[in-house]
Amino acid sequence: MTIAADIKRATAELRERDPRWFVFKRLILIRPITHWIHGVYLRPSNWTKGGFYLHPVARILAVPARKRSVPMSGWNVSVPDSHDASSWNLAWPKCGEVLADVVLNKLLPEIEATKTPDGMSSYLKRSAFTSTIAEHGAFSYALVGRRAEALELARSIVPPGTFGWDDEKSRQNCERLMQVLKRGQGATNGAFRRLERLSARNFGVSKWWRWEPLVDV
Repeated sequence: MTIAADIKRATAELRERDPRWFVFKRLILIRPITHWIHGVYLRPSNWTKGGFYLHPVARILAVPARKRSVPMSGWNVSVPDSHDASSWNLAWPKCGEVLADVVLNKLLPEIEATKTPDGMSSYLKRSAFTSTIAEHGAFSYALVGRRAEALELARSIVPPGTFGWDDEKSRQNCERLMQVLKRGQGATNGAFRRLERLSARNFGVSKWWRWEPLVDV
């Protein structure tokens, strides 16, 4: 059996319980994909055949992403202590049942809460670096029309050297966002639509993406 077939089998119960979920390679995501990409990522283990690490996926699509990158975010989620298993494995007979329980009961409420700027900020504060919190927070506020708050967060990351050379891309993204925000919500919506389409294409999920403006102009 191929890895793809193993993943579909292991996620069958999750998709049966909640038909919104679909499989794309090692990503198990919620449809439709609008302004966020939500789900989990089964990161392969280099040590054990069929083994994987379970990571939440919660990302705002408007933030530019590298081509063929994985929208993984957050920590590795372990198998609950109540089960006699030290790690996730596609060959584990209970994998599908336990995976569905963990995703739907533990992870889903947390990742769905990121559909608001404050929810995204709270989530990132537990799982990301300071520069990521500021960058994604700025884009989240801009998406819902809270432009003053978006500008404030973007400005916090724009000065060179604020967070170090590793965060130069985040600084550039926020600098461009500030220029867009100054042109009003109509320009912001137009820019976000283009950015979301590009990110959906880079992640390989264009088929499930659709644009729905949250703020009318």
